[in-house]
Formats: sequence, C-alpha cells, structure tokens
Amino acid sequence: MAESPHLPMAESPQKVPQFYRRVLPQSCISFYSQEGKKIFHEALESGHMECYFKLAAQFRTQDEPAFCGLTTLVIALNALEVDPGEVWKGPWRWFHERMLYSCVPISLVEQEGINFDQFVCLAGCNSLDTQPTKSGTGGTLEQFREKVIEYTKRDDAFLILSYSRITLNQSGEPRGYLTVTKITSLQTEQTNILALFKISSSFDISNINVVSAGISPFICQWQEWLKKDSVEQQDSKQTLQYIIKNLNNCAKAGEVDETVFTTQIDIKYAGNISQAHACVVHQLLSSIEKTPLFTAVTDFLTHHGEDQHLDRLGCINSKLCPVQAGCLIDKLGTAHFVVMFILSWPYEACDAKVTNNNAVLDRLVVMMLSEFHENILSGESNVLRKQFSSLLKLQKEKMAKRKKCNCHKKS
Repeated sequence: MAESPHLPMAESPQKVPQFYRRVLPQSCISFYSQEGKKIFHEALESGHMECYFKLAAQFRTQDEPAFCGLTTLVIALNALEVDPGEVWKGPWRWFHERMLYSCVPISLVEQEGINFDQFVCLAGCNSLDTQPTKSGTGGTLEQFREKVIEYTKRDDAFLILSYSRITLNQSGEPRGYLTVTKITSLQTEQTNILALFKISSSFDISNINVVSAGISPFICQWQEWLKKDSVEQQDSKQTLQYIIKNLNNCAKAGEVDETVFTTQIDIKYAGNISQAHACVVHQLLSSIEKTPLFTAVTDFLTHHGEDQHLDRLGCINSKLCPVQAGCLIDKLGTAHFVVMFILSWPYEACDAKVTNNNAVLDRLVVMMLSEFHENILSGESNVLRKQFSSLLKLQKEKMAKRKKCNCHKKS
C-alpha cells in the first residue's frame, strides 16, 4: 500500500477577543449603581439635568464599533429636532447615521471612525451651529466647568465632549469639547434642507488637503482672485460679465472630470421623484433663472462655446436611475450650477470702503438674495455656504498644522 502524501496542517483561525460585558474600573461610577442614582437625583434637584431628558429620548446604540462620533451626532440632531429633510423608514423623517450629509465616506468611517475636527465639520454640515474647544488650544478647566454648569440647565443646546480615556487605557490624540445648537433662521422650514444641490466628493474631510488635487487649483485661483482689487465697471451688466469671465478663467485650472457640485434627488428610491420634491426642485430652478446672474451666465456660455470651462462647476449625479435623471436633464444645466456657486460661496463680510472682488461679490449676493427672502433659493444657498465655510476652515487648519510640523522638523 502506497504511503499517504504528507499534507500541511491547516492554520488554526486566530481567536478574536470577545466580550459580553466589561467591568468598570473602580475609578468609574456605574450609572445605575446606588451612588450613580444618588448623583442623578442631586443633579435633578439642583436643576442640572434639563439636558438629559431630550437626549435620553433619542438615545441609540451605535450600529458599528467605529460609529461613536456619528451616533453621538445623530442623537444630538434628533434631540434638537432638526428635520433631515428625507425619509428614514416608512413615512418618517428621522436622522440615522447613514443619512448624515458626510464629506467622509461611510465605508471609511466604519473602519477608522472620525476624529474631533471631522466631527465638528460634520456637525456644521448637518445644520448645527458649533463652538469647538480643542484640548491644548485654549480654554481652562474652570471654563470647562462653567460650560457644564451652563449647558446642563438647557435643553435647546448640548455640550458634546470627546473625553480622556486614560483611565480605561485608551489614550490617543488630545481631544476636546464643543457646544451644539440648532441653526435658527427666519427662513422657511426649507432653510436647513438641501433640495437639489450637493457639494461633490472632490471635497473630502478625510483627505490630507480636504480639497482634491483635481479641483484644488480652481479653488485656489478663485480665492486668490477674490483678494485682488476689483476693476470698476460701467454698469451692473458689465460687472456680472467681469465676474463670470474671471470665474471661467479660474475654472480652467481644474480637472475636466471633477466638479464642485453634483445633485441629490431621492437617490435612494427607484422610479419617479415624489410630486412634492419635484415641486420644490421646480421652484428652486425657477428662482435661479429669475436672477440677472443666470441671464449673464447663459449669455456667456452662448458666446464662448469651446472656450468655456464653467461646466466644471457641476454635473447631474451619475447614480440616478434613468427616470430620475430624465427629470433633470432637460431642466438643469451649467448655468444653474454656476449661479448656485456664486450665490453660495462664503465671502468675507467687508465694510463699504473695501473694493476688492470679494467685497463686490459679497454685496452683490446679499442684494440678489434679499429679493428671494424666505424662498427655497435663499435656503439652499445658506446651507451650501455653511458647508463650504466648514470645509474651507478645516482645510486652513490642516494646512497650518502641516506647516507647523514641517517647521519643527527643520529646526
């Protein structure tokens, strides 16, 4: 009988640590222990548990181990009664982690979570006003205690902290805390809801530079042009032509296959968009077309043909099904994206004596949007402006941090 060949032994699978529950260290107090109940009762009696009840009513357990930041944000959004503007399940509009407007891909968050800066940016992008305080960058222990005393008496704003976990043997980078409140406005309920436009994936807060290499040259040139002294024009029509011409020159620096905007329109559902959503989109596009900017952009596109680069401002989302895309193709064009960009850019407020391009555009946009007060166009531009502002602020912070690190390395 032939001898059996020697077969290599199969590798035994590595055991992954599992936990049913972990015992708290003695330095921590269990919420439902006698001491925990006593502290809760004392805080309630002293008026420092006002924040608890709204938060407890919206408490949810995170779906993924790395979703602690996203779930915290969702609890705060629902507790502050922020309308997500889209359906969660059935007829209900309610925030869920995967419904957040996120400049970080959810697949990446599942693996790595989000850091403090990314959390602040996401909160701002999802209709919350934030005041962050990073550990080691300002703020004393006494000031923090004052914040705790103040915000535990409120239920219209919350204090969110990324606390030190040294006691639990989980220390990492310095953390911090931030206060969050719902953005309030005299606008309609559409103010904090994006009906159609969406900042594209060329802006990603998980990237080293936030703004992708393809779109960055365009954005940099636009920011530099805004700082320059404005060339005085004879009338408002020539002013618009001057702005559009220079925006076109800046757009030329961007990659052909990257855009600033894309669209979002019932992407999760197949078939026709809802009648209500279609009505809002119609109102938004109609308002854009009524602006003198739209007329000026259309005129520029007509006369410049192949010499125009403004189509890098936006494109219709390629993930839309044919029926949904068909609802937009004949209605939404380059001119709409250009107008939305100009109306949504976060210009720096200037006094009347300043005459650079930024000041000219700031005054022009304020004047145009005043005609659409409490209109869907004003609401859409307000949300996009807030998102742009958060992204550009984070970009600036990252660049400053990287510059500081390089200086330390040289010294």
